[in-house]
Amino acid sequence: MADADDLKRFQVDVHGEVTEAGLNRALGGLGYAEGVEHVWVSVDELVRSSGRADDADWHSAFRKMVEYAGSKGWTDDDGTRLRAHIVQVAGATG
Repeated sequence: MADADDLKRFQVDVHGEVTEAGLNRALGGLGYAEGVEHVWVSVDELVRSSGRADDADWHSAFRKMVEYAGSKGWTDDDGTRLRAHIVQVAGATG
């Protein structure tokens, strides 16, 4: 997770050509692509990869962010995956 403290936005930055298959390969089982505009990422994996799972204050703020996302339709039905939008980053590196 690039910036575990930024709980105001959730996006996936992509360099180069964006394809659904490429996104799914890059996610490596952590989630799945929905076309080339959004991916659904495991909430548990986000917590694990944050390095902050034992930080009670961060965990509380993260859960509030997930609840907010759910109220906007940005989580799946059971709240285990969070939707991120894809951002094409200039200066493709490959």
